[in-house]
Amino acid sequence: MGKILQIACCLVVFSAFIACDKDEVDNKIPYVRVDFRFYPYTTDSELASYGGIKMFSRQGYNGNGVFVCQFSMTDEPLFMAFDATCPLEQDTGFKTAVRIDEGSVLKLKCPKCGTVFDLKNEGRGGGTRLTRYGIRPLGYKIYYQVYS
Repeated sequence: MGKILQIACCLVVFSAFIACDKDEVDNKIPYVRVDFRFYPYTTDSELASYGGIKMFSRQGYNGNGVFVCQFSMTDEPLFMAFDATCPLEQDTGFKTAVRIDEGSVLKLKCPKCGTVFDLKNEGRGGGTRLTRYGIRPLGYKIYYQVYS
């Protein structure tokens, strides 16, 4: 019985270490409803190939915009969407929008604090990450919906 209790205690402690990731700062950007569509093979053609990125204005938190990126180098597209609001700019009320980091692929940079967010790494940068939104294909993958 003592051996079973010892193993159970070890498992509880071990699972606490695995579940607790303190390397990242919590993203404190408040929830906002996001719901829009994009058409990568017609009006939003910059998203039709790998590395494509486009900002959709007046979306996301405070209307700062939402970036949609294309990550796949195969026939099956993979899109991700990130809020353009810098999560590290709490003192400005999260009003600072990140911009495309010129000269680099799929990276965004905050013009105020200088943090670079790597979209290929789930939007991580500066010990935090950008808010990510869901994307689902519609109409036989002719267009896609971004949602929160």
